[in-house]
Amino acid sequence: KDARAQLESVPATHSDYLSAQHEAGEIYLKELGQPVLAARAFGNVTNDPKVKMFANKQYIGSHINEGIALYAVAEKAQDAEIAKAHLLKAIEVLDRVPPHLRFVAKDEFNSASHNIGFYRAMARHKLYELTQDAGMLSAAFAAWREYVEGIAKSVPAEGDLASFVEQANVY
Repeated sequence: KDARAQLESVPATHSDYLSAQHEAGEIYLKELGQPVLAARAFGNVTNDPKVKMFANKQYIGSHINEGIALYAVAEKAQDAEIAKAHLLKAIEVLDRVPPHLRFVAKDEFNSASHNIGFYRAMARHKLYELTQDAGMLSAAFAAWREYVEGIAKSVPAEGDLASFVEQANVY
């Protein structure tokens, strides 16, 4: 709790603000299971003009994590309209990242690739389930194909990432 409070207390004008917001988002998403707060924190980072335009490569992970957090918010949403809005935003955020993956650190590249591919496909699939829109079903199939036949075959998956590939094979 103290770490979150310290991270959240960094003012937006401080040079460490973006780093603090990213770290707060990580805590909310990965340790506390609070995707709404995580999405807000990552959104604070990705809305910075330099980060938004991918000029600041340090925060590519913030884009990925924001997309994952938005997907998680949709998963927990009781209202279908709220879920749809968050899924659409997750897709929008995640679809912007792949051209910039070459700037991700080598030791994080596999995880980033799998996370993007998996959650792009899942968001489209869940959106189809909510809307029954045939176009979204086609988009979901294409995203699953891209993930299973592209990323999953070409980028080694170990540990937690292997479970993504196993889950994706169902689709």
